[in-house]
Amino acid sequence: MYPKNITNLGSVWKVSTGGRSFALKKVGTDSRRLLFNLSVMDYLWERGFHRMSRLIKNTDGRMYVECTDGLAFLTEWIEGRHVNFLNRFELKKSVHLLAEMHLLGEGFDPPKNCHPRNDIGQWEEKWRRRIEDLEKMAVLSLDGRTSFDVEFQKIYPFSIKDAWEALDALSLIGYGSYCLKLQNKRPICHRDFVYHNIIYQEPNVYLIDFDYCVQDSRVTDLARFVRTCGKRYNWKEGLAEEIVYWYHRYYPLSLREQELLLAVLKFPHEIWRAGHRWYFSSRRPRELVELIKQELSCRGEKIQVLRRIREGFTP
Repeated sequence: MYPKNITNLGSVWKVSTGGRSFALKKVGTDSRRLLFNLSVMDYLWERGFHRMSRLIKNTDGRMYVECTDGLAFLTEWIEGRHVNFLNRFELKKSVHLLAEMHLLGEGFDPPKNCHPRNDIGQWEEKWRRRIEDLEKMAVLSLDGRTSFDVEFQKIYPFSIKDAWEALDALSLIGYGSYCLKLQNKRPICHRDFVYHNIIYQEPNVYLIDFDYCVQDSRVTDLARFVRTCGKRYNWKEGLAEEIVYWYHRYYPLSLREQELLLAVLKFPHEIWRAGHRWYFSSRRPRELVELIKQELSCRGEKIQVLRRIREGFTP
C-alpha cells in the first residue's frame, strides 16, 4: 500500500491510497490489552458483523505493528457523518446495529496471550464502592461553599435512595445466577456506543472505535445508549422508550435482563461521575454544576420514562 495523502484527525490518521482510505491509529505500549480489542474486532467480522470498521492485518497476518513510541493498527475508513438520533430511521438502524453486534459477538474466547477485559459479575461490588463514594461526597459538600456543593446537597437524598434501591434490586433479580449463565455465553460489549462512534452512510450505519470493548452483559451497552440519549434530550422526545422497544424486538431481553436494565438506569451513575470529578480530582469544570442541575430538573421526566419502559415490557 502506497499512501497518496495522510491527514491527522485527532486520535487517528486518515491514509488515502487513491482508491481506498484507511484509519491509522497509534496507541500506548500495552500490546496485550490491544490484542484483546483487535481480537474482538476480528471475531465480529469473521462472525458476519460487517457494519463496522474492518481491521486490516499486515502481510504477515499480524493485527498491529510496533512503532518507536507505541503500537499502531489499521482499519478501513468509513466515509459518512455522525448519526442523528432524532431521525427515527437512523435511530432504528442504530438500535439494530447494537442488537446485531451483541448477537454475533457471543461465544468470544480471548486469545491466551492477551489481557482480557471481563466485567461479568462486577456490578454489585462496583455499585457498593460508588455508594460509599456518594456518601463521602455528601460529607465533603457540607464543608464546601461552591455552587456545586449547593446543587449536590439538593440532589444527594434522591441519588443515594436510587443507588441503594438499584443495588438491592440486583439481589432480588438474581444477578449472581444470571452472571453464571453469562460466563458460558461469553458476550461482547462495545462500552462506548454513542453518536460519535456510529457513522451514517446511506442507507446504513456503521460502528467504529472498539477501544473500550469488554465482556459483560449486553444490558451494559443498552443502558448506556438509553442514558446518553435520555440525558442529551432531557429525557424527552420518546427516544429512550423507542431504543428499548426496538432492541427488544430485534433481540428480546429475558425477564431478568428487563429488570436489570431498569436497575442500571435507576442507579445515579452520572451523579457519581460528576461528584467524583469534582471532589476527587484536581479538575472542576463549570459544566459539572450544570449537569447536576439538569439531572435534578429532569428527574421527574426520567422517572416517567422508566415507568413507560417497564410498562412496555408487559405483554
